[in-house]
Amino acid sequence: MSLMLRSVYRIIIIFIGLMLLCNVTATVTAIELYSCPYCHETSESCYTDETGAIYCKEKLMKYPKDQEIEVYYVKDGTHYIAEEAFSANPYIRQVIIPEGVVKIGECAFESCFALERVELPQSLMIIESGAFSVCTSLSEVRMSEGIYAIGDSAFSDCWNLKALSLPETLRFIGTEAFAVSGLEEVYIHTIDLITGSWVFPRKYDEDTLTIHLPRVMIEEEAGMMDGLLEELRTKKYVSIHYDLSSSYDIENE
Repeated sequence: MSLMLRSVYRIIIIFIGLMLLCNVTATVTAIELYSCPYCHETSESCYTDETGAIYCKEKLMKYPKDQEIEVYYVKDGTHYIAEEAFSANPYIRQVIIPEGVVKIGECAFESCFALERVELPQSLMIIESGAFSVCTSLSEVRMSEGIYAIGDSAFSDCWNLKALSLPETLRFIGTEAFAVSGLEEVYIHTIDLITGSWVFPRKYDEDTLTIHLPRVMIEEEAGMMDGLLEELRTKKYVSIHYDLSSSYDIENE
């Protein structure tokens, strides 16, 4: 009887061992088979989240166009939203971008017709060309201090965008960055700004645009945006007001 029991125990142990080995092999095989479609490496920092969005080494590379989610939270630890990541998604209404993201790539949200609201983190420095172009429902963009550059046509054809505040840290705006938008009020808090041409062209000549600038620009004859001001002063639909307070006021006291 004891010999029979030992034989049974051996069989059971062998069977359990084989099962564990199969599970380990299957797991290892699954890991080996997963390869990032962008860097072609196997890494914990390369993954697909629950929505099907693909992340590659701190970059959000692609969000699925067929994902019918209206609000999406970009994952913490993301530093870069890649070119065309959300482009032409017909469902997304709001994207929550966390602190740590420093750049939004070219055409990242282009033609997201349902996108209504974007709040940009303080860590963001660069919005590349066409990033939010043709987002025709976009009505609110909140920019934090920290943004340095806005590329060509970044917010062109955003027809429902009526007001915008540009922070003191901004130093560059590209050509036609806000072309054919719905902007009626723009608050420019910086005095040192390099711009391309036709930054704020209108869709219709009868549309009006009010530009608000720091008081110090007229009181102290300070600032470096002569090209933009010269262009704006030739437009009948534009009125310019030097009525903003800023840190420059304190510096010049």
